[in-house]
Amino acid sequence: MLTLLYDAIDVDVHEISVPRCAPYLHQPALFIHSTDDRVIAIEDSLDSATAWPGASHLCVEGLGHRRILVNPAVVAAAIEFVG
Repeated sequence: MLTLLYDAIDVDVHEISVPRCAPYLHQPALFIHSTDDRVIAIEDSLDSATAWPGASHLCVEGLGHRRILVNPAVVAAAIEFVG
């Protein structure tokens, strides 16, 4: 997948840093992250949300990396954010 992405955008995804780009972004943003995510550390989303002007962060527990996508409370928060 990383090779396909590199071929598509000609950028090494490891060089992309949301916290580094975030101060220049002004779109509304909502970061939702579970404390027990074993794929992406919660500190990554906290750093990104802190660096992004006006961004919000919703911290949830016990949903890991994938169960977060089908959790009714998370889905409701996302719908409210975009609504």
